[in-house]
This record gives sequence, structure tokens and C-alpha cells, in this order.
Amino acid sequence: MSVSKRSNYVNKYILEDIYYRPDSEIKEYLSIILETNRGFLKYATTNFYLTNEFDKIQYDRIYEIDLLREKYGPLFINEVRITYDNDVYLLIADNVIIAIEYILNSNFEHSIQEIRIIDDIIDSNKTEFDKFRELDVVELPLSEA
Repeated sequence: MSVSKRSNYVNKYILEDIYYRPDSEIKEYLSIILETNRGFLKYATTNFYLTNEFDKIQYDRIYEIDLLREKYGPLFINEVRITYDNDVYLLIADNVIIAIEYILNSNFEHSIQEIRIIDDIIDSNKTEFDKFRELDVVELPLSEA
């Protein structure tokens, strides 16, 4: 099956922005919200759920999303995949992977969570894309939880 089907984009999420802030319970983790054409998706460890409870003022924004939109046009979320240790990878516009990863760090009680943008997955970062394709697929919600 192909990574994306253009005819299916009617039902796809389009990424508008990513917001984050330190988690209220675990300081090394992040509260992450994806703003999409279908509403706000809140990241919850291994998946996402639609939410209306979101105040942009309390969050920081990832400004690199604007550059990706300029480069690739609409940022369709083509696929979401997960690793065995709960890292989540989003394939965006068939060209970029946005990774939400937990990084081991001996200086803190917990792993450190970070958001990483992996561009140019067709050429210079092809190995990242190859690894992505081996992961388990996660479905985004169709409606509010």
C-alpha cells in the first residue's frame, strides 16, 4: 500500500500548528497539542485524541511549521507510527517526519521528551524514513473521545 493516497485527503488531518509546554506532572515531559483542520489533537503517551480544551496563550509554538508549509504546501498527516518504547512519528506531506521522542538522560529522574523535525526523508534522511516504515501504525481519532 502506498504511503498516501491523494484521493483520501478529504478525510485526512492537515497540520496547522504544533504547541507544547512542560507537562504539569513530569517536568521532563511535554504537553503537546496539534492544531489541525479538524480540531485540536492532544498527545497522550501513545496516541492522540480530539479536544476542545486548549488555551494557546499557555503554550509555545513550533515556528518551523511555517517553513514546512511554505516548502511543501498543505501539511497532510499521512501516517502516524509508534515504537515499542512509545516514541511517535508523524509522516507529514509525504516529505517530513515529526518525531515525539523520549531521550534517556541520567541527569533527570525521567527520560526527556523532545519534538524533532526530520526533513528530506527521500534523500539525506532516507534511513529515518526506512525505519519509520517498519513501525506499527496508529490511527488518529475520527471524533472526540
